[in-house]
Amino acid sequence: MDIDLRFDRGHFHHLAGFQYLRDIDFIRTAEREAVFLAVLEERITMALLEKSPNFQKISPRLTVLNNLENYLDSDQLIFRYLEEKSFSKIKAVSNDKFKYPTNDKNSDPGVKLNNC
Repeated sequence: MDIDLRFDRGHFHHLAGFQYLRDIDFIRTAEREAVFLAVLEERITMALLEKSPNFQKISPRLTVLNNLENYLDSDQLIFRYLEEKSFSKIKAVSNDKFKYPTNDKNSDPGVKLNNC
């Protein structure tokens, strides 16, 4: 099974936990897509992030993002989505074998399953 997982550039800010880095002016004030591009261009570095007193709060998120492809490729990972236990405001659309998040029923789900 192939999983094509996509996030909007602006969502990286939240996925990485950058909302906790209020002490870093550029991260706090810039457009979220600009922050993402700054990470790609290495203008935002681990050395900069580690200076924040809130770095320990975001460190686990950065580890997951950095290793996401390895986690998804592992045969040791099981995904489960329990809508009734979810505190997320993200809606999920159900497939026969898989649930995936989506903004609404008309949007691109962001997760595509091939060869199921």
